Amino acid sequence: MEQRRLAVEQFLQRIGCPEMARQDKELMMVPFTHKSYAAEHREVQAHNERLEFLGDAILWGVVAALIVERYPDLSEAELTLMKIYLVKEQTLAVFARHLDLGAVLLLSNGEEKTWGRDKDVILADALEALLGYLFVTCGWDTVEKIVKTYIFTLLDTLPTLPTKSYKNLIQEYVQQRRKDLPIYEDREEQDVHGSISFVSTVWIQGVCAGAGAWTNKKTAQEFAAQEAYTKLNDGQLII
Repeated sequence: MEQRRLAVEQFLQRIGCPEMARQDKELMMVPFTHKSYAAEHREVQAHNERLEFLGDAILWGVVAALIVERYPDLSEAELTLMKIYLVKEQTLAVFARHLDLGAVLLLSNGEEKTWGRDKDVILADALEALLGYLFVTCGWDTVEKIVKTYIFTLLDTLPTLPTKSYKNLIQEYVQQRRKDLPIYEDREEQDVHGSISFVSTVWIQGVCAGAGAWTNKKTAQEFAAQEAYTKLNDGQLII
């Protein structure tokens, strides 16, 4: 384990984290500990899921602030599309690979054998956990610095984003085929801490085409429309 701690310390130092991020040697390991490793090693008390939850929320806030500053001429719809694209699993996995984050993860033997260090979901979750950890130990400014340095520098290499919202794209798609307009169904959910979130589903011709969830109804519907649009373009859904 000492060798693993040294590798994590060197990683944090390499990406420019302040010294305070490396002071608590036990807590320092948590964002890099996958739940499969914790299940396999009973002496491990914590894994990165709770920090991932926090990091997800922090990342949305940081990205929203940065893209509003960087793109003053974009509409709200365009900013929403860019934000969704930047924080989705596949994009975060690209950023995690850019950091070589997979090299310092603690995984179970099973995940090691199935190339867990290069799985999008594991890399994206670990990146969010890392940002959550940096927020707790170092504050907002450090998270913003990491996002600016390692995520925004890759913006120009990303594919072109759609210029319309996914809700508009879905509506145009069905209108071109003279079908009934999509119907969105929304419900509120409350967790044990009292936080409210929205779950939206989009129905096309009586078929549930996509689902999404977020802390506001508008973004939840956009996620649902994005899933439906992807299915339609990939041929997974035919109307």
